[in-house]
Amino acid sequence: MRKLASGLLLGLWGASAQAAPYLQIGEGHLAYVYRWLLPDGTVLKQGMTDNRGRASLVARPGVTDYLLETLWGVYRVKVAENCWKKKADQFAACVQVSEREDSEAQKREAEASAREAEAQREFRQARAEWVEKEIPPAQQELVLKEALREQYAWANTPAARFPEADFACHPLDLPAPSAEAAEWFDLALGKPRGREQEMAYVEAATRGHWRAAARLASAALDDEDWEAAQPAIAWLLKHQIPSGYAKLAGLVAATSAYDGAPVAESTQSLVTSLRWRAAQLGDPVALADMSRFFARQGRAELADELLACAQRQNPDIR
Repeated sequence: MRKLASGLLLGLWGASAQAAPYLQIGEGHLAYVYRWLLPDGTVLKQGMTDNRGRASLVARPGVTDYLLETLWGVYRVKVAENCWKKKADQFAACVQVSEREDSEAQKREAEASAREAEAQREFRQARAEWVEKEIPPAQQELVLKEALREQYAWANTPAARFPEADFACHPLDLPAPSAEAAEWFDLALGKPRGREQEMAYVEAATRGHWRAAARLASAALDDEDWEAAQPAIAWLLKHQIPSGYAKLAGLVAATSAYDGAPVAESTQSLVTSLRWRAAQLGDPVALADMSRFFARQGRAELADELLACAQRQNPDIR
């Protein structure tokens, strides 16, 4: 009896003149689906193994080559004419069984998986490469490093302090996007979330739409696609978009906690500082984030003021 890959045990026997020979493809009392085929794909037999895991085969006159298809692959079985005449304890040694091959279904599945992987690779590349037309990768890294360096300096200024009383709400003061950029952004809004929508955001961001760039950064962060998030964040910071600080906070928070370790207090302070800066500059998402931050601290009045400020610009924010 010959042991094959993936646990296929060869047990091809001629138990008696009346019993059909078989391959034993399982053990115990489990039933397995199988098919016997000719090399041209003709199905000779299909069904379930018996309670001993046996897939029986009936000889086809003049045929020496058979295929056994199981859930885990296909095996080529060569049975010489004289093998059918062997006794039970001699039959297995007479039969030749190939190594496991992928079935047609497995090949199709592998091809589909490869196509999906390539599409995902191209998609992630497209998420990031639109920035390269304006900011080369090396410069993107410098933008991010400079933003972090400058943030540490800003954290020591009076502006970084939390207010003792009322919050001064300053709405965003940014130029309106071009008509073409707005058209692409509106087109993206009408699409379901996914690749097609993000590609429309890419078109809008390429034409200068900062909200599209911010949404691309958020989508990349949600997917833990740091390589795509960083260029979009660099673009926002380069164009002095307050959302850039909020997205940089998200990147720092996500990458710091990615290995499952607790976020260091200094890192958490940096994250909060970046969001607070974006909130003071009027970024609605940062305002909502800081509203939740102050709510957790028991400063409900300040939290309400921040949320109201955010909702004046984006009523959908909660």
